[in-house]
Amino acid sequence: AVVSTQSTGAIIVTTDLPDGAFAEIDREVTDYAAATSTQIDNLVAKTNQVYDRVQSFSTTANSRIQEFTTSFNTAETESGLVTRAAEKLIAGLSRDNCIRRGVRYLGTATAVHYNVPTVYECLERCKAPEVLSVTLSIAPNPEKGKCECWDKRRGYLFDRHNFYTSVNRLCWELGAADNEKWASCTNLNRVHSGSTIAVSEGLASIKECGYACAYRDDCAAVTYERDTGKCYLKGSGSIGASDVGSDSLDLSCVIE
Repeated sequence: AVVSTQSTGAIIVTTDLPDGAFAEIDREVTDYAAATSTQIDNLVAKTNQVYDRVQSFSTTANSRIQEFTTSFNTAETESGLVTRAAEKLIAGLSRDNCIRRGVRYLGTATAVHYNVPTVYECLERCKAPEVLSVTLSIAPNPEKGKCECWDKRRGYLFDRHNFYTSVNRLCWELGAADNEKWASCTNLNRVHSGSTIAVSEGLASIKECGYACAYRDDCAAVTYERDTGKCYLKGSGSIGASDVGSDSLDLSCVIE
């Protein structure tokens, strides 16, 4: 095409665009947009699939974790039950050692009960604070069922006779304490300030030391040397100076 301008007299020559060029470009652009949209839709679909799989895995993992947690808690509970059962068994055996069969404690009786069938009921009958031990007469003793409440833990007087059963109350109460209680009452690497009443040797633990103290009327606490196995029976006092390897406890703490 030829165009003339009047103001300048210039002649401008232009070239006509070929017919159909824009239609082809429009079609290509449309096809590209459609293909791109399809790819985007496919990508979204795959992303959703991945998300769904992640969610499914997360749900399964959480379920498995919950199952494991439940199993672990069950095992922990059962383990705790076994531990407590074992402690009760040990406590029962320790208490059984407090029952002296064929031994009659002697002293001043604070009370006497009759027709008492077992030594356990005898202990229940003799619950006054001043009672420190009991003796039950058993068959074929003609006084069968006689329960005597003594004001001494044992005393130095006793009679070996098959027709009696005696129990030291403090020993019995110590047997009711579990390992956690003993541990909480034990003062590690400390000695007790009370005067030394007696010394026992070859004991395996502070618990054995405590039981030894239970049979002395004037013993209130102990100091135990872990390395030597020596047990120092102590009178009333308090926890004193530091001493590595020596542990102490007050019996009143164990039974409270």
